[in-house]
Amino acid sequence: IRLWDAEKMGDDGQVVAEVLQTATQHTARINCLAWPSETSAFSADAAGVVKQWELVAAGETPELRQVSSIEKRELEGIAINSIALHPNRRRLLLQTRQQQLLALDTRLQHFSARYLGHRCSGYHIRATYSPDGRFVLAGSEDGSWFVWAEESGELLLDGHHVGFSGPMLQLSWSLQHHVVAFCGYGPHNPVILYMYDQNAPPLNPNVDTLAPLPVVPVSAAATLTSSAD
Repeated sequence: IRLWDAEKMGDDGQVVAEVLQTATQHTARINCLAWPSETSAFSADAAGVVKQWELVAAGETPELRQVSSIEKRELEGIAINSIALHPNRRRLLLQTRQQQLLALDTRLQHFSARYLGHRCSGYHIRATYSPDGRFVLAGSEDGSWFVWAEESGELLLDGHHVGFSGPMLQLSWSLQHHVVAFCGYGPHNPVILYMYDQNAPPLNPNVDTLAPLPVVPVSAAATLTSSAD
């Protein structure tokens, strides 16, 4: 892990990023980082190891220090694709490349919930929480997306397809608006936006038992696409 000072000014008055520290505690490829606050961070690697860090003031230069190394037997040798910290900071969501989607209690360091149903074995699929922390969302290798109740692990939306021809790699739920963005793997898969519409039928009635989540695609004009040029 490398820590940079992104605001260091050069002699010419331009910003020149400076490497402050290189942390080498991980022994496998680091796949993901989560930086929930100015003084704490989590990282996870291809060997199934999660590390917790704190940023401390060591003289004039900040230093990233390891707080703990979380090595669970169940994750030994299994690549972790993504980590996401729950809004209350008590759970860390782990997506592995062996069909596992787990909530890790950050204080007791045990798995407090499991989310089953989607597929993730060969692609870098990532999972996330809803902004209020009540839902867990993840894509799947069949191009669909899933929603679970965060607390119980109950599957609320079982593989809803949005038209991707390949794996759905990532979802992002806006913090300011009732909009979810999806991206997939492959040159012909656009970035698709879904928005909340109270007049639309819910994708799954079970979702409405926790909070309203009927969503419809945004108009084609608001759908983002990519091209080779």
